[in-house]
Amino acid sequence: MTSPDPKPATRSLSADEAIVVLEQADLALQASIPLPPGLRAMASESRSFRVRQALHELADRIENGEPLPAVLESLHSGLSPLMRALIQQGASVGRLDTVLHWAAEQGRRRRTLYWQLWTALTYPLMILAAAFLVTGFVMIAIVPRFRKIFEDFGTELPDVTKFTLAVSTVLASYWTWAVLVLGLLAVGFLITLICGSPWNSTRRWTQMIPLIGPLLRLAALADFCQLLAVFVELQIPLPKALRLAGMASGDYWLEAAGHEFATEMDMGMCSSSSAMSLGFPPSVAQLLTDKSSPEPLAESLHGLSDLYSIRTEVSSRLVGGVLEPVILVGSSCALGVVVLSLMLPLIKLLNDLS
Repeated sequence: MTSPDPKPATRSLSADEAIVVLEQADLALQASIPLPPGLRAMASESRSFRVRQALHELADRIENGEPLPAVLESLHSGLSPLMRALIQQGASVGRLDTVLHWAAEQGRRRRTLYWQLWTALTYPLMILAAAFLVTGFVMIAIVPRFRKIFEDFGTELPDVTKFTLAVSTVLASYWTWAVLVLGLLAVGFLITLICGSPWNSTRRWTQMIPLIGPLLRLAALADFCQLLAVFVELQIPLPKALRLAGMASGDYWLEAAGHEFATEMDMGMCSSSSAMSLGFPPSVAQLLTDKSSPEPLAESLHGLSDLYSIRTEVSSRLVGGVLEPVILVGSSCALGVVVLSLMLPLIKLLNDLS
């Protein structure tokens, strides 16, 4: 007999709310108290209505005899691939309590890491958006008025002014389409990156964004190493752990590289050089070919994950500090060129009139 479908209130949990529910379940397990009363007690202290409702529902379903792994499936829509992989593997090896703790810790860790990344980039991106708006307004609303002046006086225009007028004509003709396309791209970009979209098709092109792409790669490597360490501690064979960690990372490149290197490991052809040829950093490649026992390997992977997290935080602050003056200088130069291109014919016109 199949279990009933989860209620809509639970399915509507966001990613952050699902992680909060996992954290509460982890706290109840760590305290060695029965889950149903523990979840209800924690629900009474929660400030979120949907989290309270989800915790009460989970408690009811556990009291009705449903196993915890099946109950946690009701959070499926709010959990990332990483969280789902952890819970599924923990249930399969009979160590769900340990893995649930790791899932909650990793959820907090990942949320903090991506928050630090985007807070460092928010201000430069806002400056860039403001620069586009100001420049677009000048090109669409102000430059055409100067065109009428130049045409009335028959002024000979320099090349830079002709270029500015041509760009203004194009923008004035198609600015509604340009705003629509840029708006859709901006919304898709924010949804994909800030919400941590697991879709490989979107993660593939976001990795190619200059400056931001390498930061996302570092953050994905931190998740990959952390998850791989947990799977190694669960005594999962390394090839299978690589495939699972790659799929759960939400990163197109890591999933493809992990699957290919796992295939080489199954065939007994793996080496650190082949791992590096797939794009793994030398430190990760060396660990993947290390023949040591699972405990030292897991400890080393945890250390690498911490290292990549620190590098992501430092690099995001550095990129934010570099982008801000670059955007300010670039936007100022662009506006300066527009103003200069409009002033040159006026100066020539005044000289001719004098």
